[in-house]
Amino acid sequence: MSEGRFAEARQRATRLIADAVNPSALENAALHHLLGLAGIRLGLYGEAETAFRKALDLCQAAASPNSELQVTVLAALSEAQVNQAHFDEGEQSLRQASDLASRDLPPDHPRLAEVWDRWGLLHLARGRPARAEAAIRRSIAILEQRFGPDHDTVVTELDTLAVLLTSMGRHAEAIPILERGAGALGTRLGARHPHSIVAQYSLGAALLETAPERAERVLREGLANWLATQPERHPQTAMLLNALAKARYRRRDITEAVALNDRALDIALAVMGPQHPVVVMQMLDRADFLVAANRRKEAAALRKEANRIRTAKGYGEPNPHSIDINALRGWR
Repeated sequence: MSEGRFAEARQRATRLIADAVNPSALENAALHHLLGLAGIRLGLYGEAETAFRKALDLCQAAASPNSELQVTVLAALSEAQVNQAHFDEGEQSLRQASDLASRDLPPDHPRLAEVWDRWGLLHLARGRPARAEAAIRRSIAILEQRFGPDHDTVVTELDTLAVLLTSMGRHAEAIPILERGAGALGTRLGARHPHSIVAQYSLGAALLETAPERAERVLREGLANWLATQPERHPQTAMLLNALAKARYRRRDITEAVALNDRALDIALAVMGPQHPVVVMQMLDRADFLVAANRRKEAAALRKEANRIRTAKGYGEPNPHSIDINALRGWR
């Protein structure tokens, strides 16, 4: 997992679960947790949720409780639920995780930082950016206290904050953080590591408003690095393609913008389903591209359907970056 070989990790976890001889409940729970994490990284959110629920059942059946494992499983379960737009269930999982962590773990424990991070994801997905920022800053404070300011986990969480700041229009604060993070992760992990590529994506997305030509260069490099080692039918591919579509749109190449968005939506629909917030945002982007291409009737129908889904699912008001934070954290 740490090397970004998520499909291999999923296969290995599946084999270990099948081949284990009389494992303890907690050993089996840890394996199902690993299987669920691999599922999230591959965009298999329903499969991940099933694995995490099994892990929780095993934790509860253990002779001796392990609060740390149970907290991290609950936090991961909430992430799988949020990525399926099951927000109420995600909030319930996080409340359980918060209560357990507050009761059994020290205040600077990394698992508590995980819980605050997932609260940030949930609040942003529900259109609550101020609450999301407060949660992410609490996560950063815990990690800095535990590991110091230069640790990879702190860099990653700072990038999460920067994407959130971008979504709030605070580009001057966000871009320097993202530049430092992309450089640090690329140097430590290599340009083709998924963490490095997601950092490139985040930087490219943040640059779209102020420097679309540079944004396009960053995003094309990130897409090439991703496709060199990871599957095409993956949420991150869809995110990169759609960001590239927006770069071309800002550079007045409407034809390529529509074509790139077509590819992105095909992948996002196949991997995440028609009601996922990423799909809704890409539908709204496509409506903008269609208006620019003088296809106004198609654009109006598409925007109406996207807003119907958004209202029915309880998503926040449309924002061009509001779901990017899920991509940033969901595939690390």
